[in-house]
Amino acid sequence: VDILSVTHGECVSSIKTCVSRDEDVRFISCNSQNQLLVCTVEFIVDGSIAIEHFTVSLRNNNSLRHVWERSEKRLEGPLQPCFMYSPEEQFVATWDSFNSGYGVHILNAKTGETRHSLLTDQDNIVDCKFFVNCESLICCSKDNFLRLFNIRSGDLLSVLDIEERPQCLEAC
Repeated sequence: VDILSVTHGECVSSIKTCVSRDEDVRFISCNSQNQLLVCTVEFIVDGSIAIEHFTVSLRNNNSLRHVWERSEKRLEGPLQPCFMYSPEEQFVATWDSFNSGYGVHILNAKTGETRHSLLTDQDNIVDCKFFVNCESLICCSKDNFLRLFNIRSGDLLSVLDIEERPQCLEAC
């Protein structure tokens, strides 16, 4: 994975990681410590049933050993998982990933453990962004509601009907 400067377009860092030939890489993100958050999917056919083996891991540069790894098997798929580090890199928000794509999950970035699961009855999350003080997360689903959550407590702080489904969100 090459890290490019958006100012100069030059490669500022290269990070190596290894995946199995059977795995399909769905997502890669890099944090400020040059660790890679890698999401892979492997399809396993069991008789007439296709099972998706979904794995997310945090990896150090050029190391075969993972800092942490989480896996789950699911029958539904294929999903396009999304992951996003919080600005201070304490948390990772993910959707279209765990629990067969239902909900938004706030993970501890250092351990991979789930801190909170939000909107667990919804599999139609459009986008999420960390907001203001890095303590809040805004999420929008296809039901056209924008929701504001406190990521430390998991509390729903506000719901706003925006009347149209956005393609993406941005926060500043």
